[in-house]
Amino acid sequence: MMPAVLTRPLLALCCGLTTVAGQAPTTLEVVHGDFGFAVTPSGLRYKVVGVPAATHVAIVAAVRVGGWHDPVGQTGLTHLLNTQVTLTQAARPEPERWSVRTTGPATVLAVTCPNAAVETRLRELGRFLAGELPFDADLVARAKAQVLMLADDYLHLVPGPLLFETARRHVLAGTPAGKQMFGVPSEMKAIEPAQLRAWFGTCMRPEHTTVVVMGGVEPGPAGDVCRQVFAAAGERTKAAATTVHDGAGEVVLDRQHARVAAPFVTVAIKAPPLDDPRWLPFVIAMGVVNVRCHRTFGSYRGREAEAMFPFFWFDYRHGDAFALINRRGASGDDGESPRDLEAVRGELRALIKRLRTVAPEMTEVREAAFEAASTLMLPPYEGQLEAMAQHPGLLLPRAELLAMADVLGFRPSLQYDIGKVPIGDVHRALALALADANLVWLSLVPKE
Repeated sequence: MMPAVLTRPLLALCCGLTTVAGQAPTTLEVVHGDFGFAVTPSGLRYKVVGVPAATHVAIVAAVRVGGWHDPVGQTGLTHLLNTQVTLTQAARPEPERWSVRTTGPATVLAVTCPNAAVETRLRELGRFLAGELPFDADLVARAKAQVLMLADDYLHLVPGPLLFETARRHVLAGTPAGKQMFGVPSEMKAIEPAQLRAWFGTCMRPEHTTVVVMGGVEPGPAGDVCRQVFAAAGERTKAAATTVHDGAGEVVLDRQHARVAAPFVTVAIKAPPLDDPRWLPFVIAMGVVNVRCHRTFGSYRGREAEAMFPFFWFDYRHGDAFALINRRGASGDDGESPRDLEAVRGELRALIKRLRTVAPEMTEVREAAFEAASTLMLPPYEGQLEAMAQHPGLLLPRAELLAMADVLGFRPSLQYDIGKVPIGDVHRALALALADANLVWLSLVPKE
């Protein structure tokens, strides 16, 4: 018999913890307010998380400027700037490069380094946030060529991103997230170096940044370095304002595509806002959908992975307020009989009908709760600390989760609230999320 709620012992089971009845897990760090971030005189927010026995440190800086903030007529400005930043790292050995990624709410800069190099890397970040970035004509031209080539690939070559961004523009129209996040080619071509420089100087600043240092360092001394490096950096600027516009032209939900050999079908699902009581049940419900998609579809048809077309996608950790279910038809060159568009849509309709009408199994709910709980368990719990000490590659994703939680305003209690969500709320979230009125169907078919 299914229990009435996801109890704390179940949450402990999902997260690999053990508890005594009636007591909270002793290994969890209960942080009130804002996960315990400190603030330097320059306005930069930081947190150091020591990982005993770790040999490396991840440094993540989330700067509160991203695709949500691109000015009208300059869709892709932040993406272009961040591509330029990436190009400045090209001459360095790969392990020493800062990665740079543009999300809706933030630009994320990240690096993993040996413990002894943490101060050096923090000082590099300090110089960057103080304005150190070249803007010579050749560098800007190369960055522009790269983002325009990527946009062309996404619009004409790789099916997944085209469906993804079309779904975004339709489902989130009228919001800051309703833009074509990789940019609008005609608008990016017109961006001048002086506009890039001004955007960098205004937005890439300490007062708009959250930094997480996670790894084999002592929080006290590493915190002292953060306070020294980011003590002051000139006059503060206003935070970039979010903007609402879409210069990418008409939203076409069903279209022909010259590079696909079979139908590609996407179902987009709009999520409740983060501050809505339905949000957390929705997150768990989408975890159930993810489990069911993989169990139902089993294996990819053809080259779905290369097409950037996963069975399911929902990245609430970076502020995206929609989920996608994806399925490709068979093309005849992958050992299966050809499938027409309606056959693929029928597969998805059958899956959605089962999700609406058949209560998820407890194993599915546990798997979904595990994923959400392990994601929202911030800062990391003891078991995760041990894993990160043994596997340095786990440090950076966890540090980024914590930085983005601060940017997005996740409340620390989410990690505990997930254990209080009634199963009935998960069932209702599934029914509401998958109601016809909340679904948007998109497709690509081979060009005739």
